[in-house]
Amino acid sequence: MKNYYIDVGSSTVKTYCEEKGKLDLIDEKSILFKNGFTPELGVDDENVQLMLRHLLSLDIPPAKTFATGIWREIPAAQAEYLDSVFAPMGFNIISHEQEAEYLKRAADLDFGGKKVMIINMGGKTTEIVSRKGDTAEIKTIKVGVADLLNAFPEQNEEISAAKLEDMEKFVDEKLADEVFDTDYDFAILTGELRFQKLTDYPHSKNKSFKDANHPVQQSLSDFIRGTEHIFYELTYTQLRELMPKNPNWMSGARAGAVLPLAVFRRANIDCIVPSDLNLINGVI
Repeated sequence: MKNYYIDVGSSTVKTYCEEKGKLDLIDEKSILFKNGFTPELGVDDENVQLMLRHLLSLDIPPAKTFATGIWREIPAAQAEYLDSVFAPMGFNIISHEQEAEYLKRAADLDFGGKKVMIINMGGKTTEIVSRKGDTAEIKTIKVGVADLLNAFPEQNEEISAAKLEDMEKFVDEKLADEVFDTDYDFAILTGELRFQKLTDYPHSKNKSFKDANHPVQQSLSDFIRGTEHIFYELTYTQLRELMPKNPNWMSGARAGAVLPLAVFRRANIDCIVPSDLNLINGVI
């Protein structure tokens, strides 16, 4: 039996199919739901209808939907409307705490007693789970990919006109009041494995833990080298061509590399495991 799930964030709609415990991303669509948002009316109706038309075109059975990011701020009337449209499964708007809990479940793997930082980036916030054995601590930091996109729009010129070090400094200043442990064995960067493979980030065999879904790892210097590649060697057009079905996803690619880099430095992390784990893995 196949089950379908939809993950709606501040800028992306992802549709998954699960069968016998195996989760596959079958479609994704980038829509900037923050554009035109107002506290009184919520997400602009044109963007809502664009989402609904796109999901209808997929011709899938009713799917359980989980919404995060900007959707947490919509007024009750819009939430009720969406809940009715997505009936019988509903349009489930989950809190930061629920999102982090699902992430914690998604990463409930055997790390051999090692201490692990798990990073899940969003448009407005970033969830961080610290795990060792059966103990897990969750924190939300108030900086996301959208903050970098708004502050440095020139990053998406053909070759980034925004300097990597200036963007990293911007994130680091946002993290000024955050305290990070510095004794992690490695970090898992969720939602980035596919992207890193597309853009040829340097990798080596994952020796940190055994899991078929996490075949590779990289050093911090590898991560920096790959990030410099997407900033100063690959053009924005080339990045978009790597994802022809949803090229707009690449609008956040450069920002999405800088944000974790600042966290890695603050937490003294030198081993990174790129991952495609996501909220829906935790739901399942």
